[in-house]
Amino acid sequence: MPWEKKELEALAEREAKRWDLPPALVKAVIQVESSWNPKARRYERKRDEKRGNGKDDGEREINASWGLMQLMSYTAVALGFPETWPFSLLFSPEVNLYLGCKLLSQLIRQCQNYEKEPWHLNPVHVALARYNGGSYGNPRHDGTIRNIRYVNKVLKAMEAYQ
Repeated sequence: MPWEKKELEALAEREAKRWDLPPALVKAVIQVESSWNPKARRYERKRDEKRGNGKDDGEREINASWGLMQLMSYTAVALGFPETWPFSLLFSPEVNLYLGCKLLSQLIRQCQNYEKEPWHLNPVHVALARYNGGSYGNPRHDGTIRNIRYVNKVLKAMEAYQ
């Protein structure tokens, strides 16, 4: 049975409360990541090197992101998703929102020190950039144009949910 948007919003609010997150933030991330589509899936593609025979193998999947909050499979495992379970379970709104909110909460807590000198940065903004950049990525790359655009999209979407 497909999920109604109101049901997904209620679930998002429940998980936001569990992880002490603003519901508008969680809803905005979902809007930007998947447009509220629980079955959303995005691939990162990589050009293969030419083989010894000189033929180019073309593009291949290297990573996929899953569900409402577009979780990468390796991130889900790092958050406690059992490696023996099929990754298709990440399409489940309950599983996806639990893990996605857990990740966002952890990232915000990790970024609390950015509020202090010498940075004076908003920890939520830094956490969103890290979320978009692969969460456990190198903080030096959080200021890339792609991540800045992502943060701005989420902040704009948040206004609609407040």
